[in-house]
Amino acid sequence: MGKPQIDLDEQDDIDLTPMIDIIFLLLIFFILTTKFVPDEKAISNLLPTNKGTANTPPPEVVEPPQDINVRIFPKGITRTMGVQDSDKWWHANKGVGRKTAVLQIGNGDSIEINGPQLGDGSPEQQETEIATIHGYISAKLTEREIAGARKEQSPIVLHCFSGLPWKYAIVAYDAVRSYEAAHGQSIDQSDPDALLEAREIMFAPPRVRDYHTWELGNELWEIVRLK
Repeated sequence: MGKPQIDLDEQDDIDLTPMIDIIFLLLIFFILTTKFVPDEKAISNLLPTNKGTANTPPPEVVEPPQDINVRIFPKGITRTMGVQDSDKWWHANKGVGRKTAVLQIGNGDSIEINGPQLGDGSPEQQETEIATIHGYISAKLTEREIAGARKEQSPIVLHCFSGLPWKYAIVAYDAVRSYEAAHGQSIDQSDPDALLEAREIMFAPPRVRDYHTWELGNELWEIVRLK
């Protein structure tokens, strides 16, 4: 007798559905019942995070120093004028406006600079005018002194309307430098390291011309509104 022949096509297929169900049930069971032990929690507390710790104080916010704006503009320009009004006033009154300028630091009181007396007056008149300017700037800068070295003082920026004679800006700059010298600022100009300890004093950057119809009025409008 020969061996019986087995027909493979007649074999039953294996049903894997119960096995898959059991695997998923076991997986759900372990997910729901697993708990972190205390040691693992302690390790996680030692690991760095992007939130910091509760006992860490917030970083100190350092405010940048505020500029002290020394403003020089023609007498007759006021804060109530708009850009176009300021431009029209200057073109109509620039002959008179160049003779008398306003010197102001902050939004408080101001003084007038007599241009003819400063440039063409007698030596006594010139000395009186210069002394008045130096005294005003010295008083205003003294009000704004802070404790610390000279380089830690607020920077000084000189804003002089470009339509005015250059002598107004020069006399104001000289007054600022005299104030610094009177406050113990002795700098060796040939030593670059010594210059790093000085207070920052600068002129406002020059303006780009021929960019707008009311460019002079816009310059006056901005200078008058500086704090």
